[in-house]
Amino acid sequence: MKASNKLKYRINAGRVAIKKQIEFFHKHFAHNQQDPFDGGGCIAFADFAISEKIFAELRKSFVDDIYFSEESNSIDELFELNAPYSWILNSIDGKKNYASGIPACAISLILLREGYPIYTYVYDMLRQKIIEGGPKKGLIGNSPRRIPKFNILGENSRIGIEFPLSEEVSKKLQPLFTKCQLLDMGSSVLNSTYVATGIFDGCFGFDVKAWNLLVAYSLCLSGGIEFHFIGDSVFPLKQINFEKLNVKYFAGTSAFCSYVAGLYKIPIRNKIIPASLDGIIG
Repeated sequence: MKASNKLKYRINAGRVAIKKQIEFFHKHFAHNQQDPFDGGGCIAFADFAISEKIFAELRKSFVDDIYFSEESNSIDELFELNAPYSWILNSIDGKKNYASGIPACAISLILLREGYPIYTYVYDMLRQKIIEGGPKKGLIGNSPRRIPKFNILGENSRIGIEFPLSEEVSKKLQPLFTKCQLLDMGSSVLNSTYVATGIFDGCFGFDVKAWNLLVAYSLCLSGGIEFHFIGDSVFPLKQINFEKLNVKYFAGTSAFCSYVAGLYKIPIRNKIIPASLDGIIG
């Protein structure tokens, strides 16, 4: 089978697997709000069940692929991504929001090829939409991108970020605090998804989990958004576990990226899709 067909079949299968879990995802939403004595048990059940069902659906067709999720793998396991294709799942991103009845939460599924994220799906509960795409396929289907009228960074610019920040990062970004609106959605996935779709002007990631980095990288490139590491890239990703990656990044409009690059005194690379991806996703 041609490589293009292998990818096409996987893209279609991933979409189906996500869609099949949306009703279940909504059914268990805000369970802790309904039962304050639950202690998180219902959320843990939903988390695990969504993970198992999505992977069971995919394994029917792709038995040789690698599958990793926070819920389905051992907490101390270092997982080798040594197959051509790997699937990385975050079955509930924004768990505190999900448990508390705040719909800023998501399901994310990322398909990797040779350690690079080549296609990503996000189910956004807040807007009840699936956002999906790949770096060379763009955002497709139910994934409209809003184009900002002006590429200017100012008081109306919205920046996704996760608090609390380290003292070092806070000092570095201090000028930004009084310049823009900084928003913590309680979901790293939605922060970057809203940048990719043009709702936010930019986002940051500081020592994030691998699955959150993969969503940000893949969707932002899919949306034609600049993505920059502060330091070295982690790709190709050869291993994955539950630990946060020692990685920092920012993504957004050219005005935002230029401003942040100035704060960190790092060069901006103009090419949005790195040359290292050409042979993987071409």
